[in-house]
Amino acid sequence: MGIQINGQTDTISAVDGALTVSGADLPTVTNLNATGIVTATGFVGNITGNINATGVSTIATLNVTQSNPTNLNVSGVTTTATLRATSIVGVTTAGITTAYISSINQSQIGGRRNLIYNGEAMVDQRGSASSPVTFADSSYFADRWRCQITGSVTATVSQSGIGVTTTSDGSFQKSLNVTCTTSSTPSAGHHASIGQRLERTDVSCLGWGTSSALPVTLSFYVRSSKTGIYSISILGGDGANYGYVFEYTISSANTWQKVTKTITGPTVGTWTPGTVTGLYLNFILNNGGSGSAGTLSSLDTWTAGNYYAGSPNNVNFFDTNGTTFYITGVQLEVGTVATPFERRSYGQELALCERYYWRLTSAGAPTLWGAAISPGSDANLIVYLQGPRQRTTPTVSSSGASTLGTWPAQSGGSMILGSSYYSIGPSSATGSHTIIEIMISLASSPGTQTSRFGFRTATAYIDANSEL
Repeated sequence: MGIQINGQTDTISAVDGALTVSGADLPTVTNLNATGIVTATGFVGNITGNINATGVSTIATLNVTQSNPTNLNVSGVTTTATLRATSIVGVTTAGITTAYISSINQSQIGGRRNLIYNGEAMVDQRGSASSPVTFADSSYFADRWRCQITGSVTATVSQSGIGVTTTSDGSFQKSLNVTCTTSSTPSAGHHASIGQRLERTDVSCLGWGTSSALPVTLSFYVRSSKTGIYSISILGGDGANYGYVFEYTISSANTWQKVTKTITGPTVGTWTPGTVTGLYLNFILNNGGSGSAGTLSSLDTWTAGNYYAGSPNNVNFFDTNGTTFYITGVQLEVGTVATPFERRSYGQELALCERYYWRLTSAGAPTLWGAAISPGSDANLIVYLQGPRQRTTPTVSSSGASTLGTWPAQSGGSMILGSSYYSIGPSSATGSHTIIEIMISLASSPGTQTSRFGFRTATAYIDANSEL
């Protein structure tokens, strides 16, 4: 039963029901339905109807928790320190001075928000979509994504064409896939995961290891034929000596779901900038159980130690032949809100990935792309191949000597071949690009000449790898 009091200025309390007050000045009210103007030092709880603020000099914090407020009219506000809202629709920018908007979600207003590379699995230079990669420690499949394992499993990893089309983030055409091909059970101390490593230069903006450490929010879409508890391990600090583990649950088999998690920034540890690994993000697929190396039972908190194996409660994804696991739309960003997935063009994503791995592939047979020069004094031809600038001096490899060839210009296009005549290297990352030097040793000196160089098979490639 409600109580209605008009014109009362004393302290009023109601034992039960709502309290409707018109024209009253009350220090504390549990439920307040006001038909006139209400003045208060603060409001706690939900406000329905219209909110009109005129001539307000300062608002320290304005929290809009209602998903669709009727009207929020604010005029003459000098300063708003913080405006928090899940969604703001129909905001008119007239009269808003953007110079006073210092951040969005505690991060930069524009530019790149997602710290993850290839989060929607668009880039697959290694070709794992057509030739799935065997699950082994340090094996890469879609660009920047790798396997980590102690022990062994029998499975494949690849870029997948199975995406998710109906989400609040739009559609995703590609995903990362793990498929178990033979069932197995991990021994104590063993674990398996897929994940990504970020450079210290990418995460130095977080201020981790200081009193100003920023929170981050991880979001992603996941689906699996194996339901149950999964976990994620985040490692960082010099020597990867601090870990954070949290769990999430896949409740429905073969159904896409979105997972979001905000992680507090660690104020402990040392996080030195540089081009080596600064953060490890691992999606755990099995775990040998409590007490195994790298396992962390204390969840949702930063703990000193190398906790790469996740939670002891993690399911064993590999316990059944044919189980599948997919993830896409992976985003790690500064702040406490999971904002919509940041879309980058294929060209932008490829350029970002090429800092760590670059592959030159054949467009058919033959494919010409270089010039080989002989000084005439020895039996060598030298080809210089210029690639993108990479993180560090890359390791260079190729599809094999028999897939490479030269076409001397004076011989009418005939190919000089020889399985023992070719070698790849050395390489350097000096200057603005990676330079790959290819030495071609011939049976005898061809004299001074310039020859065309390229691939002789449709599957030929040369790659430069500077992954973390």
